[in-house]
Amino acid sequence: MDNLQRGEELNQLSRLLFNKASSKWYRAILIEILAGTLGCIVAVLELPIEWNTKLAIIGFILLIISYFFKIQYFDLYDSAETMRRQSVLTEALNWPIGKVQFSEWRLKAGTKILKLFKAEARNKEYYATQETPSPKRLLEITIESAFWTRHLYKKLIPYIAVLLVASIILIFITLSITPFPQIPSEQKLKITYFIYLFLPMILSIDIIGWLIKVIKLANNIKSAENDMEKLLESSEIKIEQVMRLVSEYNCQVVSGFPIPNFFFKLSYNEITELWKCR
Repeated sequence: MDNLQRGEELNQLSRLLFNKASSKWYRAILIEILAGTLGCIVAVLELPIEWNTKLAIIGFILLIISYFFKIQYFDLYDSAETMRRQSVLTEALNWPIGKVQFSEWRLKAGTKILKLFKAEARNKEYYATQETPSPKRLLEITIESAFWTRHLYKKLIPYIAVLLVASIILIFITLSITPFPQIPSEQKLKITYFIYLFLPMILSIDIIGWLIKVIKLANNIKSAENDMEKLLESSEIKIEQVMRLVSEYNCQVVSGFPIPNFFFKLSYNEITELWKCR
């Protein structure tokens, strides 16, 4: 297997691993919400002690599962990002991948990912560049990667904003119920207590943090993309300059935000057209 073929395979494996990591992260978030909501309900409702105990145990188990999924996410995402960077260097500069390391990455991907890899071949025109292995090819590949990542983040921002606004509206509606005179004082107390428990859960999910992070990532990637475009237009492209800009881009995506696979597929055609018109 030559370097180019290894690079293509490693790139496809990294993409599938990113999808797996993303699903772990969103599962963890959903389980956290479920566990938090369950805890709020248990605290407010007057249930028999045996039911409170059972539900508390269920909530604790859910939190452990959520924590386990998050650990898996960070491990998978780090591996996928390392694989992606190596695949780019191999495809762009024809740098070799050690046989031992290559086998380790295949092992890391796991049986399910390898089966998906065999079933889902990478698009033959995955990269638009027609350059032979060179610093210019590396630059063009990274520009294309930055373009896609930036657009995915930009398209994700409105969805996160909607979640944030929906959470605020839900809290506002709940708060506005308590002053109603027709609601018994005992029920008001329970509603207030539920809000008191529910707010920390919303804050712990940190939707505001998601929004700030994605906006910052999109802006930083745009800045790196502009610098790469300027270098591409210059008369002389040196490997040192390219590696510096590629490293700047990698520093942004290494702590990136997980993109759901369904969202990527939903945005694929539109971003493809934007890239062609670029």
